[in-house]
Amino acid sequence: MTFLQVTKKPEVWNAACAWIGITHLKSFYKRSQPHFKYFIRMNMGDPDENSKLWEDRSALNFAENLRCPILIVHGVNDPRCPIQESRRFRDRLIELGRKEGEDFEYIEFRDEGHGAYTDMSMRTRTFKLLVDFFTRKLQ
Repeated sequence: MTFLQVTKKPEVWNAACAWIGITHLKSFYKRSQPHFKYFIRMNMGDPDENSKLWEDRSALNFAENLRCPILIVHGVNDPRCPIQESRRFRDRLIELGRKEGEDFEYIEFRDEGHGAYTDMSMRTRTFKLLVDFFTRKLQ
């Protein structure tokens, strides 16, 4: 939701963190496991029949609207939300002339899947990154 919020309502945000975010619903859907596909279809309808809605709810299509600094964090081994979602948004920001380290920060965790829910050291590391980012960007 972070990606969508900062691109659809950019005037509301001073800084943001997208931790394991979806940036394009159709690409996410194509890479999803069957039970996630079912869940997405139940909430969004058929991707072909409701194509306009799916595109309207895909932040990648509105990346140029981003105004606040954003921290993008994603685990490379995420089976639920593939790393390509965050990589595509990062690449789009670069295409738009945004500078990594200034306009956005991008972190991939090589040994992590869908969040650090069971490993306390990973959780601690991630939350320290979040606190550091927001402390620097919101002062």
